[in-house]
Amino acid sequence: LRKFGRGATIAGGITVSLGMVLIGALLILAMPRFSREAAAKIRQKPAASAGLGCVMLVGVPFSIIVLLITVIGIPLAVLLALGYVALMLLGYLVAAIFVGDTVLEKVSIAKMDSAWWRVLFMFLALVAIAIVKAVPFIGGVIVLLLFIAGIGAFTMRSWAGFRRDAAEATAA
Repeated sequence: LRKFGRGATIAGGITVSLGMVLIGALLILAMPRFSREAAAKIRQKPAASAGLGCVMLVGVPFSIIVLLITVIGIPLAVLLALGYVALMLLGYLVAAIFVGDTVLEKVSIAKMDSAWWRVLFMFLALVAIAIVKAVPFIGGVIVLLLFIAGIGAFTMRSWAGFRRDAAEATAA
């Protein structure tokens, strides 16, 4: 039974990792500009990205609890909880894309225009992040900071997109 549990854990880890790679690849291939700009926010505004990431990491669960307390807000709380899970996943992927894009830019600036090269380097970044996470204490701190900055960068880029779309709609 113990061997089965360990095997299931490994299989689950592989499945989640492949899922992350697939979702990250879809993010880069389907929205190349968005993924590039979101990842660039970490480089352009690291403190703002990390600060907003902290606010989102703590503020959204607090908002969910407040909505749950007001019985009428339960449906919205459920939707917000689903969005929060998506935000956590996408924040982690934006952090990996940031690491991958940073390394790819150092290797070959010309390859930054290729979505497939960006996907490959995002995959390598996910592997590197997993290795760094295994380093006692400091690895966890580094990955946590990357994760928080990724959440903030994704939120900042998403918000900029909403504001841009609203401005274009108003102008039309």
